[in-house]
Amino acid sequence: MPKNLRGAFTLIEVLATITVIGLLIALLLPAIQSAREASRRTYCLNNLRQLGLALNGYASDQGCMPAFGWTSIHASLLPYLEQQTLHGAINFSVSAWASAEADNINSTALRFSLSAFLCPSDALKSWGGTNYAGNAGCGYQAFKFNGPFTNRPVGIPSITDGASRTVAFAEILRGHWRIGDPRRVAYHAPMPMLRPDQLEEFGRQCRDFPFTAEYIGFEERGETWLRGGIPYTMYNHVNAMNGRSCENGSAIQEGAWSGGSLHPGGGHVVFVDGHARFVRESIDLQVWRAAGSRDGGEVADLD
Repeated sequence: MPKNLRGAFTLIEVLATITVIGLLIALLLPAIQSAREASRRTYCLNNLRQLGLALNGYASDQGCMPAFGWTSIHASLLPYLEQQTLHGAINFSVSAWASAEADNINSTALRFSLSAFLCPSDALKSWGGTNYAGNAGCGYQAFKFNGPFTNRPVGIPSITDGASRTVAFAEILRGHWRIGDPRRVAYHAPMPMLRPDQLEEFGRQCRDFPFTAEYIGFEERGETWLRGGIPYTMYNHVNAMNGRSCENGSAIQEGAWSGGSLHPGGGHVVFVDGHARFVRESIDLQVWRAAGSRDGGEVADLD
């Protein structure tokens, strides 16, 4: 008796199989992406913890926070990140700002990429960049440098709000206007506000004005970890995490330079005492400001 053999799948069976496989991929892909982002967040958080440990090592040895100048606070912390050789390659007596002379003298350090300074969620390609910026305070035009980092060393006793309540470093997104992400650039505010009593008005204008591409004024944040100060390796608490950044006329320090990340809903920070955590972008602005000052007398409850 001849056997009834099936030599191939029917078209309907093939289409059904493809549909099932497509559905499975659609269901699994978000889970895979979520797992990858969770891994990147953990890596990024650990980077900030290492910066916190390095900062405490420096403070223990020196009795103060590192100051920024032409070179960054990141450069000062290199020996505490097991980068003594790189630290020794830096000529701290010349400007690390953009100039042909400085770039030539410190070319080794300027182009050296350190994974400890980069968040894997930000895949922007660059040499020598950083996704972590030091806290300059709540807004220079009203408070000067009232964060833990200034252009002079700040002693530990000066952090009267408490090391566990004062942010040391926060995430930033490295600048690149062509990507079209407004968190990567700083805009020209249409009406610069330079007086101390105009800080709130300036911050509000920066947050609410309908900026477009022609207002972009600066796209080099975090371009290199070597250059000191705002806007390269420092940020402030004028606006909340993932908020807009704006220049304040020609007075760069008086602008709004916000923290930011590609992690959904906020970004990571590390406090002066070395503990790190995630901060939501919806945080109350006054609470965020309180966490930005070292001696304002506020209680910063980020929860």
